[in-house]
Amino acid sequence: HLYIDSKYVLGASYHQGVIQVFKKNTAFSIIQKYENSKIHNIGYIDRIKKYYAVDLANDCIYFFKIENNAITDQETVFLDKKDSPRHIWYQSMNRYIYVVNENSSTVTVLDIEKNFQIVQKIPTKYINKENKPAAIMADIKNQFLYVSNRGCDNIVCYKIKENGLLEYKYSIENVCNSPRDFFIKNDIMYIVNEGNDSLVILQIESSKNQYRVLEKYTIEKPVCIEM
Repeated sequence: HLYIDSKYVLGASYHQGVIQVFKKNTAFSIIQKYENSKIHNIGYIDRIKKYYAVDLANDCIYFFKIENNAITDQETVFLDKKDSPRHIWYQSMNRYIYVVNENSSTVTVLDIEKNFQIVQKIPTKYINKENKPAAIMADIKNQFLYVSNRGCDNIVCYKIKENGLLEYKYSIENVCNSPRDFFIKNDIMYIVNEGNDSLVILQIESSKNQYRVLEKYTIEKPVCIEM
């Protein structure tokens, strides 16, 4: 996984348990190793001016700065044991961080203003089936949050309430087969299904719990989509 801003390129290595930082247009780089870790996601939280790295193996998130060619001001926020956090969704300057947990099939809501206190933990699966959620993303207005489920083979939709907490609304069914990733642009959702080699394009209207299929394409083993 990569994160790129105006100064740096940051990379997360899942199998090596490291983050790498490269300064643009220079030969400078940093390698930060975390013990027994699996770094799955990396990015930036502008509200606190820190980067983050999500460690699936150690049930935690590392927050840090890059100053004077070094990683500084590190802090570690632990989630519940055996959650296995996979990805974060964060809307610019928002107070809340939403973490999708692979092993527990949950979303954890962290309150930045309360020192990353866990203020909610809500399930992603609503049927009794082995499941591993994958991707997490909200719409552009930050009104609805979506999580893809591999196993239950659906995408669940939550309403984001004014207090930042989540309320389950409905599930997108019958178009997913091990949905590894998805992307939302305006009212269009693009889903990549690793299980049946497909890209499915939907129009979503979550205020009415509605969606409809626009197009389907065959793509071999898709695992990621970005726009």
